Parts: sequence; C-alpha cells; structure tokens
Amino acid sequence: MYSEAKATQMAARLVTLAGTRLNYVKLLKLMYLADRAMLTRHGKPITYDRWVSMQHGPVLSATYDCIKGRSEGEWAGHLRTTDYDVQITGDPGCDDLSPAELNVIDDTYRRYGAVGTWKLRDMTHELKEWQDPGGSSRPISYREILEDDGLSSDEVETILANIAAQDCLARLLGAASR
Repeated sequence: MYSEAKATQMAARLVTLAGTRLNYVKLLKLMYLADRAMLTRHGKPITYDRWVSMQHGPVLSATYDCIKGRSEGEWAGHLRTTDYDVQITGDPGCDDLSPAELNVIDDTYRRYGAVGTWKLRDMTHELKEWQDPGGSSRPISYREILEDDGLSSDEVETILANIAAQDCLARLLGAASR
C-alpha cells in the first residue's frame, strides 16, 4: 500500500538537504533511486508507490500525482509545487521513516544530490528497468529490479512474498481502523 506520509517525509527531507526548493523532476529521480535502493538493500521499498517508466525516466506514480496537485492529504499539507520546484510549506517530520530508510535517503542524496536535473534524468535512462514508453507509461515491477540485482529466484520469491504479506496486513489494519 502506498504511503503518502512516507513519500511526503522523504520528499521534505530531500528538499531540505537541497536547500529550500528542489526541481520536481530531480526530486522524482532522487525518490525513485532511494525507493529502489531500499528494495535492493533491505527487501522492501520506502513508499510502496507504483513505479513506472515515463518519458523522463522512472517515476513514483502516486507521488507524481501529488506533485501535480492531485492530493489533499499529507503531501498537500506540507509541500507545494510552484512552477517546476517543490518547496516545504510545513515540516512533516520523519516519524514514519525508519533509521534504515533515513540512511538510504541520505545516502541517495550524498550520491546524486550534486548531479544536475537533466544529467540525473539521463542516468536513470541507463537503468535496465527503464524502457521508453512512447509518450505513455509502463509499469516497473519489483521482480525486475530484484532479478537484475542478481538475487536468486528463491530470494526474489521470498522478498515478494514478504512485500505481499506486508501489503495484506496494511490493508487489514487500514480496514479495521475505519
């Protein structure tokens, strides 16, 4: 299940590391790279967003919708897109992010924060999972990332089963809290 709270907190942390604002294309690339790194290092993504290939590289789909102003939740309460930049309007904190997630986010910024927006976009075009969707979008699966990372089929199946179980539990807890 997508966590808008975690996506908001991750975005706010990346914007803060960059200064006061961050180009939204660059933010989306940094967020994708952090989500991807969390999956390959720890067997689960941070946001559980739906990953897609788009013209400018891999994108976190629901997060992109938030950037485009299609959220009235956590994102809208803490972040605003002005022209092509995302800025913080209120501190969302980082309580929903684990220490491992914060380390991955910070490491991603250390590695790629100084890279220009369009250079970073070009770098994400070199990832195996990105395929030009021809003006549309194409889903990117966790399986492709894990298999490309060299994990055995048993390891991939275990990680995917754990993610499915976490998703099921999140849905049950979400339904119970309504």
